[in-house]
Amino acid sequence: PVVASCIGVNPEIVRQGENGFLVNSSNEWVIALNKLLQNRKLRQQMGCMGRKRVEENYCIQITTSKLENLLKTVVLQH
Repeated sequence: PVVASCIGVNPEIVRQGENGFLVNSSNEWVIALNKLLQNRKLRQQMGCMGRKRVEENYCIQITTSKLENLLKTVVLQH
């Protein structure tokens, strides 16, 4: 599972309460980390959901195809 600041691309990747926690303050970091430390089942569930998200959207097989399509589009426009 992920605990990440709610900035940049993080909100697009981390699904709040599903595969991790997005936090805005030091207090929220402590709360999120404590939840994960105290709940093994939650860690396992969120970890599985995080892995699934990466495999579906960010693994090399997926990103290679996306990059290939992007490059083909750029080449065809020039």
